[in-house]
Amino acid sequence: MKLGIALEGIRPAAELATLAARIEKLGFASLWTPDHVSYTQPIADPFQALSVCASATRRIALGTCVYLLPLRHPTLVAKQTASFDWLSGGRLVLGIGVGGEFPGEFAACEVPAAERGARASEAMPILRALWRGAQPPTGRFFRVPPTPIMPAPLQAAGPPIWVGGRSEAALRRAAWLGDGYLGYFLDPPGVQTRLARLRELRTEATDEERRGTPLTMALQTFVRTEDDRDHALARVTARLGAMYGAETQRAAGRFAIVGNGEDCRRRLGELAGAGVEHLICSPVVVSDDLEDQLERVAENLS
Repeated sequence: MKLGIALEGIRPAAELATLAARIEKLGFASLWTPDHVSYTQPIADPFQALSVCASATRRIALGTCVYLLPLRHPTLVAKQTASFDWLSGGRLVLGIGVGGEFPGEFAACEVPAAERGARASEAMPILRALWRGAQPPTGRFFRVPPTPIMPAPLQAAGPPIWVGGRSEAALRRAAWLGDGYLGYFLDPPGVQTRLARLRELRTEATDEERRGTPLTMALQTFVRTEDDRDHALARVTARLGAMYGAETQRAAGRFAIVGNGEDCRRRLGELAGAGVEHLICSPVVVSDDLEDQLERVAENLS
């Protein structure tokens, strides 16, 4: 199983570059940034943030978790992602989702929120066509003529597209159009159930290339590692409560990775056994102890 780190918050470029270099030095396989046009707190454009990270690193994969594809026109996304993949040395993983939790950003972009799933599904084949210099398919929302995008992505097939979401429509989008699935709030049994459904749907894909290749199973989860598991669980519970405003102790214990090294490695083994291939860790930070948590996660989960 590969391990990645999901960054939150906003940092000046120099600080972000130093942090990215540290994450790579600790041996993590990937680094991820979130995306919103308008959010409850300051948030940087993901590709500008990832460009800073790319300049400070050499091997680590750089991904969006997740990029709200339906808010943008696919031609502009194709140009942006192709340029970034080329500049970063072929390290982009394009994690996409459809959002919807914040209707205001859809209104600001003049995109009907009810169309977000259909727009994402229509945009994905257009991205792939533009990356490889082919004729983009015509659909309900977009009619893109053949358009050279140079430089093309450094990855020959284009950046892998991993799809997030919990609905049946999101699972179809991942299985029929994507290269991977980005799960969220899943325990090991939930991973097994979700993966079985994705594999079933994969056999129905009309794209022969998608149908003939396996789907990468990734999972984003909150992590807090301390010697005292109960104390770590309380930290994660408080964090989830602040984010979702509900009773979250049961959710924290069920979905997060918490506790000492033995606790964390046991849960890691359970997730790997369920089928997770790439684990994206969101460290729960208290009093600016991110560096300590990164070192603990690297030690206890590697």
